[in-house]
Amino acid sequence: MTSRALSVLTALAVFGGTAAAAADLRWYSYDPATPETKKLTGGLTFELDPGLLKMKNKVQRLFSTRGEAVAELKPAEGGPITASVLKAALGSSEDRTVYAVAPGKQGAALSRALCKGQEQSWMAFSPVRRNERLTVNVLAVDPERNAPFVCATLDYKYRGEWKLPPRRTAPIDDGRIRDPRL
Repeated sequence: MTSRALSVLTALAVFGGTAAAAADLRWYSYDPATPETKKLTGGLTFELDPGLLKMKNKVQRLFSTRGEAVAELKPAEGGPITASVLKAALGSSEDRTVYAVAPGKQGAALSRALCKGQEQSWMAFSPVRRNERLTVNVLAVDPERNAPFVCATLDYKYRGEWKLPPRRTAPIDDGRIRDPRL
């Protein structure tokens, strides 16, 4: 196999895999299950990546369903909210996945709103599954004590999954009349 053919195959694998991964994204919408959650966030939609084996949904972004707020979430490995810190803060050993709220877009505003003036926050999600309730614990780090604390506990009930239209392979009919002789 020539080096050029190998380069083409590598590019197809990389970019084809990226396109396939983007096609697998899911969007689950949730309604608030408690008055506190309704007051703090209202309904939310989460963009999820089911991963290669589709075993565990990874949350990538959250969208407000009552406004135009969008916040990106990043896995919080190596940050101040470790598994043992999370267990101590929540008093529970439930399965949680922790994400840092990225400060870009409206992430910093979300952190300030949920954690009274904090510029950085973390969200600990219960497993995100279709047709199941969702609990999100919002945490921040107290700058004076350098200790994490729980700002809010948000409870949601599953509303539904957004479905995107299938990809079109044929040209889109824009409604223009075309002369068949051309």
